Amino acid sequence: MYTGGTTGLPKGVVLSQKAVALSIYRGQSIVDVGPDQSFLTFMPMFHIGGMSSWGFYVPLGGRVVIRPAYEPGAVNAAVRDEGITCVGAVPTMLAFMIQHPDFEPSMLESLQLVMYGAAPMPPQLLATLMELYPGLNFHQAYGMTEICALATGLTRNDHRRGGDILGSVGRPMICIDLELRDPDTGEPTPSGEVGEIWLRADSVMSEYWNKPEQTASSLLDGWYRSGDAARLDSEGYVFMAARVKDMIVSGGENVYSLEVVNAIADHPAVVQVAVVGLPDETWGERVNAVVVCEPGSVTEDELEALARDSIAGFKVPRSWTLQADPLPLSAAGKVLKRPLRTQHADS
Repeated sequence: MYTGGTTGLPKGVVLSQKAVALSIYRGQSIVDVGPDQSFLTFMPMFHIGGMSSWGFYVPLGGRVVIRPAYEPGAVNAAVRDEGITCVGAVPTMLAFMIQHPDFEPSMLESLQLVMYGAAPMPPQLLATLMELYPGLNFHQAYGMTEICALATGLTRNDHRRGGDILGSVGRPMICIDLELRDPDTGEPTPSGEVGEIWLRADSVMSEYWNKPEQTASSLLDGWYRSGDAARLDSEGYVFMAARVKDMIVSGGENVYSLEVVNAIADHPAVVQVAVVGLPDETWGERVNAVVVCEPGSVTEDELEALARDSIAGFKVPRSWTLQADPLPLSAAGKVLKRPLRTQHADS
């Protein structure tokens, strides 16, 4: 299967049958499956997350309803008409569903579980969904093609517990070893500091297809180097920072884009937000935020003030792009950073 290619070109990932089976078992530990359970799939089946379209439910007698593509109004109607009990989506998709002009809360009443991932869940969106549907459960998953999908999970019990852990991607799933290491030396990082996620599991890829050098640099002594940066809290919850290659170095300081996104995304006028580093003569790179919102619904000054309330001054975006057009997304719903950098390089 191929990687998403959000920060570089997609790479072919060779996965064994054993890896796929183990990933399915992990997924089945998340969901309640039986003849009365139904899953609506609208994510691409060529993506690693597409295994949930069949692997979690069909082997245990569950029902799968397939939509050929994502369209929020059609998804809402399908949940209602088919009595769907579970969906898997990127948070932006969930936001578009409840913002659709034809949306009525009764349309999603049959849902029992929402699985989400690939991007952070805006706190306001999660709060809105939990208020609309008090009995609805949520499970966040973090993973990648190279480990055959699931690496960590923020469980339904975690969501009910609430608090700071809602900003995490949960803890390692069954049979997954996770460590944070210095991306340059490979040595473990001190507790509480940001490091690169290294993963070890029986579901790790065999190789990158026809890319021996990239395989050798990513698979080391049984560990897979994810390229993602994160920190661990005292309970083992994983808090994402950014892709290591997506880190912005501004004035000699490291800025992790996800931390900036989280500082902005909670504004009620913000529909989508992405943060990229752009060339700057003074700072080397400057933090640039691209915010999708209704024209006139929020100003740059308001967003800057909001960001300064929760992150250090050097991390606050030095330039802003407010637009009505949605961000470019991959077929799996992830924001594509390369076209954003190209589009806004001269701004």
